Amino acid sequence: MPREEMQRRQEIVECAKGLVGTKDLVGLNKCFKNDCSGFAIGVYRLMGYKVDIRSHRKNRSLSEMLFLSLQDKGMAYSEYQPNIGDAVFFKNTTDVIYDRITHMGLVEEVFSDGTVGIIHYSSGMVNRIRMNLKEPYREKNSRGKMINDYLKRDDAGAGKRNILAGALFHSYGDIYNYCRRNKR
Repeated sequence: MPREEMQRRQEIVECAKGLVGTKDLVGLNKCFKNDCSGFAIGVYRLMGYKVDIRSHRKNRSLSEMLFLSLQDKGMAYSEYQPNIGDAVFFKNTTDVIYDRITHMGLVEEVFSDGTVGIIHYSSGMVNRIRMNLKEPYREKNSRGKMINDYLKRDDAGAGKRNILAGALFHSYGDIYNYCRRNKR
């Protein structure tokens, strides 16, 4: 990756990190909405990038429409390690819509064991979670380190089990390269 791109991605991540703990994003700046896609898109807009989301079909979440826009340009992927600042998409985080993208965040960092640090807006504020696709159904590794945070509570299921981030992963998206050519 070119040094300039890495620097820009780091600036985007620093902006997102500065919002951790924030509850009311809209109160900070009109470019935000108080939800997961409003956070991710707002970070890019705050940094001066235009995020062009193509309208696809009715009854789609903004997260899913962004994913479809990235996919249309060949910038959605799941096969390899993400870069910082990339979008991460999750499916089935709500009981309302099945087998659709329902949540997203931004990649903060990738650890040596493959665990991905993610910043997202959930439960009324910006916070962090971890996800490990090598072990998507394990909360902690053998040393007790958190590798997958809970992303959904399944109250209807047997034993009221929680579902981990790695199990709900759908894909990544190179939102930086998608919108950098539209930089304001």
